[in-house]
Amino acid sequence: MANIETAVLENSMAQVRLLNLGCITQCWQLAGWPTTRSAVLGYADPANYERNPHYLGAIIGRVANRIEGGQFSLNTKLYKLDQNEGSNTLHGGSSGLSQRIWEMDRDGTSAVQFRLLSKDGEQGFPGTVAFSVTVVLEGSTLTYDLQADVSEPTPINMTQHNYYNLNGAGTIAGHCLQIPADKMLSANKDGIPKQVCSVTGTPYDFNQSGSLTPKLARDIDTSYCLKNTQNLPIKLTNQHGAHLKLETNQSGLQVYTAGKLTNVNTPFGSQNHNSFSGICLEPQAYPNAVNRSDFPSIIAFPDAPYRNTLKLTLTDEYLG
Repeated sequence: MANIETAVLENSMAQVRLLNLGCITQCWQLAGWPTTRSAVLGYADPANYERNPHYLGAIIGRVANRIEGGQFSLNTKLYKLDQNEGSNTLHGGSSGLSQRIWEMDRDGTSAVQFRLLSKDGEQGFPGTVAFSVTVVLEGSTLTYDLQADVSEPTPINMTQHNYYNLNGAGTIAGHCLQIPADKMLSANKDGIPKQVCSVTGTPYDFNQSGSLTPKLARDIDTSYCLKNTQNLPIKLTNQHGAHLKLETNQSGLQVYTAGKLTNVNTPFGSQNHNSFSGICLEPQAYPNAVNRSDFPSIIAFPDAPYRNTLKLTLTDEYLG
């Protein structure tokens, strides 16, 4: 594998470290926090990310989440994909965007742009795709701008796969979550969505801020159908005054509470990567949309390229 390079974005309020491998976010720290504390889970050594089975901090694609049967039809042609989770395709296949070395252009300490050309047929997907990911740090706000220009119609559904823990270590017990969504996608045992259902009256209703208990959080690997992606942010808070606000232009949000997370490499700082050590909030389109005509389409076109914008604001009221 080519050399893994690091870009550091920093200002008087925050510091972020990113890698050209998978556009990975290794750590995100507020000024005033100990150097061992990060709002996202990561590995201590960038080289450790060559083995990253849990996708810590990575950009995911071409198509995030699961594609049932590892195949789909487009314009009457059947495309068979790399099957890397049983018979299904997960997060773009075994050599998806999260596993690749990207070209990286730094703009001082405030922004970095990553670029990757994915050739026609990679992981079984049609079309050549020019991907770009631009990450900007302004104050304590971190913005990810994910874009894809395609040579022919092809499915694109990228996402950002940080595991958040606002305590910096331990579990996310006591964190509170708020999601503007009245509906979610019920899934089978393999995580393939089967129908849209209401969250009302279920433990998965987070329209009002709700606490993540150990019992509840270990059960969450759920796709939410967002109400209004422009005006109603997703919010995560801890019991010690740290707040994360997430704004997205995507129609869905995959919430995963790290039920299968394990210690693979030496963690960053004082983290311990076990079940319930973090929470993923992954803005994206609906999973398996390529095989569901009732879901919003994820097909990008040469004259209608793909774009996913994610704005994250991290604050800590006890830093003053």
